[in-house]
Amino acid sequence: VATRDAARVAEWIRWALDTRWKIAEENKAKGVRNRPVEPADFMVVSRYRSRLHVYGAVLEAQGIPFEISGGRSFGDSEELAALVPFLRALVDPEDPVALVTFLRGGLWGLDDNTLYLFRQGGGTFCYLSSCPREADERILEAFRLLHEAREWTREIPPGAALARIVDRLGIIAHGSARELGETRSGNVLKALTMARHLSAQGASFADIVDHIAVAIHDRDTDGMSIQPGQENAVQVMNLHRAKGLEAPIVFLADPIGDPDFPPMFSIDRGTEPPAGNFLISTTRGFQRRELARPVGWDVKAAEERAFHRAESERLLYVAATRAKNMLVMSLQQRRLKTGEKRTEGPWARLCGGGHDPLPPAERPKARRTVPSTQRTSLDTGPDRDQIQQRRAILGQPTYTVKTVTEIAHKESVTPRAHQRTGRGPEFGRVVHRLLEAIMRDPGIDPAIHAVFLLGEEGLSVNDHDAVIRMVENARSDQLWNRALRSKERLVEVPFSLTIPRSDPEITRGPGETMVQGVIDLVFRDQGGWVIVDYKSDVVGEDLPGLISYYSPQLRHYRRYWASITGQSARAALFFLDTKRVVWVD
Repeated sequence: VATRDAARVAEWIRWALDTRWKIAEENKAKGVRNRPVEPADFMVVSRYRSRLHVYGAVLEAQGIPFEISGGRSFGDSEELAALVPFLRALVDPEDPVALVTFLRGGLWGLDDNTLYLFRQGGGTFCYLSSCPREADERILEAFRLLHEAREWTREIPPGAALARIVDRLGIIAHGSARELGETRSGNVLKALTMARHLSAQGASFADIVDHIAVAIHDRDTDGMSIQPGQENAVQVMNLHRAKGLEAPIVFLADPIGDPDFPPMFSIDRGTEPPAGNFLISTTRGFQRRELARPVGWDVKAAEERAFHRAESERLLYVAATRAKNMLVMSLQQRRLKTGEKRTEGPWARLCGGGHDPLPPAERPKARRTVPSTQRTSLDTGPDRDQIQQRRAILGQPTYTVKTVTEIAHKESVTPRAHQRTGRGPEFGRVVHRLLEAIMRDPGIDPAIHAVFLLGEEGLSVNDHDAVIRMVENARSDQLWNRALRSKERLVEVPFSLTIPRSDPEITRGPGETMVQGVIDLVFRDQGGWVIVDYKSDVVGEDLPGLISYYSPQLRHYRRYWASITGQSARAALFFLDTKRVVWVD
């Protein structure tokens, strides 16, 4: 019913726009003038919110700009429903249900047989675990993507990490290409807006994921178009959102049902606070069986029904007074067993004894043209060449993005210590994350926290003692204690800044260079700013080589920190293996 009604409403609006149908309006001199209608002259109002998207889809198909408010499109978003399992799996690698839901969902689309063969071949639904050699490449790619996203959540703020994940998955582009594309992509952008707001308030990535998941299931969370607040668009909304608004032409649409079910509760609104009385019942199929009722329920139920009828009358008054020029009501007619017809729907009581039909949306007949027998030549070569030239221009990068590590080690061939000792980057991340946690909260137990971090990185508990030894080396040094005593200290500080084209050392190629990095520890005491870069390498006899390898990176950190703060800083390499602090000139 809603689909047929939406088609009739959209066709009429399309006809009125195409034929420049005239409406009367007052001008500043209190006179009346006739002018052609515009999309903003129309408002489509539904008594309920659940089917607003049906009207939006048909308006979109007719090429009519529209904006939905008061609908549940955010909670109904297929894009967010597919994204949340990915985020759940990312936050909790030990959640196989979330990971499998992502792999089987619309973002990855694996079939059950592929997942079954992966499991039978020894695979584990944890992206931190190692995969069998014969594992499906699509699963390996998914695990690589999760690993990459995990790094983003640690290197940049949570809101920015989520935006990068959404961009990497192509969700906004995919949603935009589907029906109701502006609303689909707009809902994803709304989730990103939530994430940025929470991130600015200090929320973690896991907190943001939980917030988005709750918002999806919240019936009061409205959807959002990719172009919110369009000035010239048909407004589609539920009746509660229409309060206080007007439009020249208002459609009271969605003529489905006007239920008058017996009340299941009664509110005594004469007390402070109001008191609730609830009927207890059970349902089997379409049958409801009463189990218990409050004392005096019949009187209370009658009062509640009278209240709702009065509220319904008030809402009908609101609906009837939204239109300036013309009010259009969608109604249903049902034929009774007696042969009589009965008008039904939430707007039926407004039509009284009769109503005028909507003027027909008759389109002018197209003139029949006789096809020409003359052959024509369509030379698209010049146009195609011009398109290719424009694409080539648009494809040229206008700026580049580099990390401090890439800049510092672009010419270095010295192998990293973990490449020589077999100790991978996961070990270094555990050490860095544990030092970060202790600097934020010196009261935590390093031994217990290290166990959890090793598990998250997929490392063995056999590395526990080595991690604790390096952390204790840091905590016992005077540099660590200086940082604890300082009034201003920051840990794992992400930064980015633009290097102009005039800097030949950094900027190569077109445009400017955006430099990004993360500083392990920076604090300010009486001596000024101090930058500390932890190194978990096994030093051995290669300390001079490691200093030579890492010093350029630290000098860049010091240079960029001075550029950001406008103040100079000292910088030190802290080799945790030997508890050696090396100040870099």
